[in-house]
Amino acid sequence: MVNQMRDMSGFIVLMFMVSQTLSVPEWTNIGSFAAVNLANAAEAIGVGGLGALLLLALISAILNIVIASGSGLWSLESTVMVPTLMMLGLSPAVIQAAHRIGDSVTQGITPMNVMLY
Repeated sequence: MVNQMRDMSGFIVLMFMVSQTLSVPEWTNIGSFAAVNLANAAEAIGVGGLGALLLLALISAILNIVIASGSGLWSLESTVMVPTLMMLGLSPAVIQAAHRIGDSVTQGITPMNVMLY
């Protein structure tokens, strides 16, 4: 049993760090803070509707270059962008569709894609 636990120690430490990283934004409410501030800024400069969706697609395309995991990218973006764009009056389904469009544009050319090697 000692040998098995020794083999798992690296994974346990990694999962501890991942759990701490995921819990800090929830504990600090930084996602809600950023969403409200982004929505207020978008309303102040007059960005809404199609402009906001195009901006989300552009952000998704750029981030997809360094984050090849579709679910990882969506989990990173969705915590802030979905509430932000919902405050601007957009449906979550349309928000995810805009993300998928931006994600699919650069999915085939990202250097992080394991299928290219």
